[in-house]
Amino acid sequence: KNTKNADKTQKGFFGRLGKNIKTIISFYSGYLLLNGAIKLVSLFTVGAVKRFAELEAATARVGAVTNATAGQLERLRQNTLDVAGATIFTAVEIAGLQTELGKLGFSVQEIEQSTLAIANSAQALGVGLADVAQKVGVTLRAFNLDASQAASVADTLTSAINGSALSFESFGTSIAYVAPIAGQLGITFQETAAAMGVLADSGFQASRIGTGLRKILLEVGESGQTLKETLTELREEQLSLNDITEIFGKTAVAQATVLLNNIDKLDE
Repeated sequence: KNTKNADKTQKGFFGRLGKNIKTIISFYSGYLLLNGAIKLVSLFTVGAVKRFAELEAATARVGAVTNATAGQLERLRQNTLDVAGATIFTAVEIAGLQTELGKLGFSVQEIEQSTLAIANSAQALGVGLADVAQKVGVTLRAFNLDASQAASVADTLTSAINGSALSFESFGTSIAYVAPIAGQLGITFQETAAAMGVLADSGFQASRIGTGLRKILLEVGESGQTLKETLTELREEQLSLNDITEIFGKTAVAQATVLLNNIDKLDE
């Protein structure tokens, strides 16, 4: 009998011990979950505060470059958030884009009109925002275009690069030779970019695209016609290689020959 009572006592003890251990484990698990949740909330809070501070600093830089009023700065901040929400870029990165546009002389209104188009182009091309901003800004100025046409310029830039052998770098090198002449002669950016793409597809490197096309445009400018109109007339004359060389010179004869054979692509 005493043995049975001892067994019952022992079982009762271990049963209570097991329950107590389970209770302790349950409380400890709860503690760990709570502690983890507190740390997670803290992390998100600290991260949010840091991002807010970074955005405020970036927006302040935009204001310093553009001399924006308080009201204009608030519009730019909202534009930053809207564009960030529509693209892969952060608000701080978009504010950096706005700063680059401000450095190029864009007004607050022009920055608002251009930011989304340039961000979309940078996203499509897989290049930096500042780099695209610089290309679009210079192109607008060179071709005497209003900032409201930034979307069209950015679309043309994207299409020219993604639709030909041009790279972003080679485009930048080539357009530096061509843009001042093309803009002065009234040759459109779309036609210029198409010609650059045709030459790139034919194997010409950036500098040869730029120097050759510049020479061609200088000759075209004397006729007062578009590039396509002039080349179409010349092709109808069935010129020999010597004739083409005499018109465009040795530095541009190869490029001119390629364009004469690909006139239809200047519309693409």
